[in-house]
Amino acid sequence: MSLPLEPQDAQQTVGFANALDAVIDRTIAAKRLVGAVVLIAQDGDIVYSRTAGLADRERGQAMAEDTIFRLASITKPIVTIAAMRLVEEGRIGLDDPVTKWLPDFRPRLADGTEPVIVIRHLLTHTSGLSYGFTEEDGPYARAGISDGLDQPGLPIAENLKRLASAPLLFAPGSNWQYSLAIDVIGGVIEKETGKRLYNILQLRHHQAIIQLKDKVAAEQREHKYEVDLTYITSRGKWYLKSWKGDPRKSFGVATNIGVHFYDMLHFIFGKLQRNVVHYSSEHKAAGYLEYEKARVRWFLSVDADDLPESVKGKKPTYRSITVDGEEMEFSEGFTDLHTTSYEEILAGRGYGIEDARHCVETVNVIRSSPIAQAKDNEAHPFVLSLYR
Repeated sequence: MSLPLEPQDAQQTVGFANALDAVIDRTIAAKRLVGAVVLIAQDGDIVYSRTAGLADRERGQAMAEDTIFRLASITKPIVTIAAMRLVEEGRIGLDDPVTKWLPDFRPRLADGTEPVIVIRHLLTHTSGLSYGFTEEDGPYARAGISDGLDQPGLPIAENLKRLASAPLLFAPGSNWQYSLAIDVIGGVIEKETGKRLYNILQLRHHQAIIQLKDKVAAEQREHKYEVDLTYITSRGKWYLKSWKGDPRKSFGVATNIGVHFYDMLHFIFGKLQRNVVHYSSEHKAAGYLEYEKARVRWFLSVDADDLPESVKGKKPTYRSITVDGEEMEFSEGFTDLHTTSYEEILAGRGYGIEDARHCVETVNVIRSSPIAQAKDNEAHPFVLSLYR
């Protein structure tokens, strides 16, 4: 549908809105869309606004104006603009071979020949690459190539390696196919700029955590450490009314206040082997994590009523980690951790995306896991009181 470009009178505007409503209604009724948010502005004025359908079909949750959408392929023009800026600066040439930056990216044609793919081919989707969703049980599926949404956390270098192993659909420049070519451009940009995205993994700089990590590394043990992790940070009524109280935006208590602690546990005790959730509500969450060197019972809360009696009325926050019955209360020492993190980044010792991947995967499992009854010796002491 073409939008009217000339100023419209009220009657024309109503007619346009009715026509657009009909299109949206038909599309949702035909199940081509589950839901939509439509906003149209003309000359800076909003002339049409509507939410329709569902934001979450399985839960029957209605669409809202502030519903968060995955950007998905909308990131393609953003990456393309970044590439064209580098072209303007003379750092990338449209007819330069991709292997100039990615020497191992050498996909072949079906006959086994290796053609030259240039930057122009990638930007115009004429490289011969494709998407896995356009085929059923084809070479992309067999190679485990990610379309971008199905394998969160997969490093771009690994995905490009898999992509290069699949045959091209056609000789570069001879045809057009919507594809993962812009992902390859992302790899080129990364190599050309040398830019790296850093994370603030602040607990790795806390002195007490460093000391515990060194202790665990130095000790040789046959059995795993028994650990209780407790973090209670009281919040006011504002919490649930803000974006932090909306699980669509903050992904709940376990993610919002817990992600740094899951990183800390990995940092100290190694790879995660088991992840079970025992309790989850808008105020608190609890569960069991088993690492290479530890069995961890965890409890997180934003409810002031959960604070220990020894802390209530004195401090709004309580952080404690107990290892084999020995408590290490580390509520202090947090003031300068962000500053320390930035200093380490500027010194070239910062932590990158891959360093944070494990804790993102941990919270993703926690927020989507069903609640399980705690087994013997796997429940945090605070959870036992919630069961009563």
